[in-house]
Amino acid sequence: PDPACEYLLGEQDFVFITATSLINKTLPRLLELSRGAVNVLVGPSTPLSPIFFKYGVETLAGLVVVEPSGFWRTVQEGGRMEIFNNGGQMVRVSRNDVL
Repeated sequence: PDPACEYLLGEQDFVFITATSLINKTLPRLLELSRGAVNVLVGPSTPLSPIFFKYGVETLAGLVVVEPSGFWRTVQEGGRMEIFNNGGQMVRVSRNDVL
């Protein structure tokens, strides 16, 4: 449950946070609670912007569209994980890659 974050995140070595936390505005608090951990922002909607490194994110793991027509066709058909085989490419950007 969400309230458990207040007690558990500070004790973790690694914390994986979905990019949905940007939409529901919980990312700042989650990063604050997990300050001593290696924080990874994950999910296809993860913005691949190095600005997040300034706020305690160590790695960004998201999606880049490499073949738009196949990607959009898959999305329109309701494909989920299939997007990674039809025009989407998983990518990872770490603080050390950029700085």
